[in-house]
Amino acid sequence: MPLALRVPVFTALNAQTSPAFLDEDMRQLEARRVQYILWSPLDRPRFAAFEQFLSDHYQMVQEFADQEQIWELR
Repeated sequence: MPLALRVPVFTALNAQTSPAFLDEDMRQLEARRVQYILWSPLDRPRFAAFEQFLSDHYQMVQEFADQEQIWELR
């Protein structure tokens, strides 16, 4: 992982991610109060619920040239 980041959630988001797993991931992120999320919006399917979770609990602090983003816990 870039920057020696760890994946603190149950699943990685992909096209086969079920709503139940997505809900579990968001609960885990909230429970662990994960400080930073590295998000790659272009190479992932769109998850409206997760994008809402990001904007409600995190703020984008950096966007790189490849459009990957760093989000920090509010």
